[in-house]
Amino acid sequence: MSRELIESWTDYGAAVERLLGLVKHRLQIYDEDLKALKLDSLEHLATLSSLLARPGDHPLRIVLRETSHFQAHTPRLQQFFTTWEHRVEVRQTPNALAHLRDNMLLVDGMHALVRLEKNLPRSVLIIDEPNDIAPYAKRFDEIWQESNKNLLEKPLGL
Repeated sequence: MSRELIESWTDYGAAVERLLGLVKHRLQIYDEDLKALKLDSLEHLATLSSLLARPGDHPLRIVLRETSHFQAHTPRLQQFFTTWEHRVEVRQTPNALAHLRDNMLLVDGMHALVRLEKNLPRSVLIIDEPNDIAPYAKRFDEIWQESNKNLLEKPLGL
């Protein structure tokens, strides 16, 4: 059980690595645009693949405030998600929530990395603290419910 203040982008990247190494059942991400998480790296894709291969309903849920980076600059991640689209959902927040400035990476309801300001690395890393994670998980669920349809869904053709 621990809490750690993160104040640099290097430490933020290390915290992301640490949390992804702890994922067993569920990963929930609320982020500006996924840039800082670098999920399209080969190492992160291997971790996500391991998560998605385990049983469970939609173990990876992502909510983005801005989708242009995801749609234009992450072809490897998009291709990966196409393979796993039955296990992954990516949504976009509605305009009414565009003013929110924090980011969250929640792991199994036990661990979290909460970035307090979207443009700064200042974050709190929380390990093995389910009671402290609960309000963030509740907030993620509220944002999830308000967010638009799955960005990975493709319209059916004729």
